[in-house]
Amino acid sequence: MDKIISLLVFGRETRNIEYKTTYDWNDPQHKAKIVKTILGMSNIRDGGYLILGVEETKEGFIPNGMSQGDWDLINQDDIMAYVNNFADPYVEFTVFKFNYEDKLFVVFRIEEFHEVPIICKKQGEQGLKKGVLYTRARRMAETVAVPSQSEMREIIELATEKGIRRFQERVSRVGIITEHIGISDKEKFNEELGGL
Repeated sequence: MDKIISLLVFGRETRNIEYKTTYDWNDPQHKAKIVKTILGMSNIRDGGYLILGVEETKEGFIPNGMSQGDWDLINQDDIMAYVNNFADPYVEFTVFKFNYEDKLFVVFRIEEFHEVPIICKKQGEQGLKKGVLYTRARRMAETVAVPSQSEMREIIELATEKGIRRFQERVSRVGIITEHIGISDKEKFNEELGGL
């Protein structure tokens, strides 16, 4: 809970932290903004946090809380089902609802993708487009369609790392020794000679 409170009062958006004010889950525009942010954060290293109940002002981000009615509408199962109608493959995230200093907040903890990047699989409000890969931009804290080669490269590298790990796990499960992968024949020979 301490980490969630520290995120709440952090007061600055980053690639991995997004603040929104009170959101009405019955409003299609609000739903689409949440979907877009979750899709984008799932495609960056370490995923991210979407925090509802924080208002952006000229002085910065102020944790004002959500209205009781909007807070009551937030339900993990409903949101998970709705978001995953747009996600291919599915997105994993957890919803935390809490009261802090007599104000209501919701935090979404979004996991980075498990195997392959998450693609939007259907059209929707707020510019959600079928076939688009959303991410969090490097130039400013916002969710966008992949805007440049640097963001695309980052996603490809993350997916490649995950693929290599899966390959190593599979090879290990079938009993193939992988400790010598990447070592030259000369290094292997010298290592074997060291045991004599």
